[in-house]
Amino acid sequence: MPVQSTNPDYDRHLPEWQLMDAALDGEDAVKADVRNLPKPSGMVEAEKQDAAANRYLYDNYTARAQYEHWVRDSLRSMMGLVSRLQPEIVLPSGMKGLLDKATDDGFGLKQLFFRMVRQAISHGRVPLVANIDENGLPYFSTYTAVNAINWKTANQGGRQDLVLAVFREFRETQQDEFTHDCDPVFRVFTMRDGVCYSSVRNDSGEIVDAEKPLGRTGSDQRLVMGLG
Repeated sequence: MPVQSTNPDYDRHLPEWQLMDAALDGEDAVKADVRNLPKPSGMVEAEKQDAAANRYLYDNYTARAQYEHWVRDSLRSMMGLVSRLQPEIVLPSGMKGLLDKATDDGFGLKQLFFRMVRQAISHGRVPLVANIDENGLPYFSTYTAVNAINWKTANQGGRQDLVLAVFREFRETQQDEFTHDCDPVFRVFTMRDGVCYSSVRNDSGEIVDAEKPLGRTGSDQRLVMGLG
């Protein structure tokens, strides 16, 4: 199967996540998908008679429709309530650096906590990967629910743990230093003999980044992969 294969649970929830994304983005995003504002039966019949001539009926219909930002406002209110509660973080001395720099994009643990709460409220799922950088320091990478496309679990030492996780990422094409064009790639985590390996493949399944053990410092190899 191709690297873009998806977990059946992902397929079941994807429409919900896409609807939530549109609701949070606002009116234009909601109206961009006809599934969010279905055509009345009269318009459907009119377009059967002459689709090009009667297209204006739906265009006018969507232009008149109004979408209130209740979902966005509700999420902001919930996050406001959560932000009043400061998480109590206790770390061993060797991990103190996480307080100020816990994520792959340079945010601390408190910011990571609120980021995870926000996604848990909006999508009910927070894909999270923990790793160790080249200096032996731990850090976390978060993914949106729609970009955690596939996973499998299997018996590992008497309990069900992840043995596969696939995340969709986006990389700049680098054809122009001023462009923002990106190509999708797929980061694949696999567990073999108690060690987690990471690789990156493109749409065709070709290797972009060669496979290597995840979280390896010196002779130390460990699994630090989690999907919530």
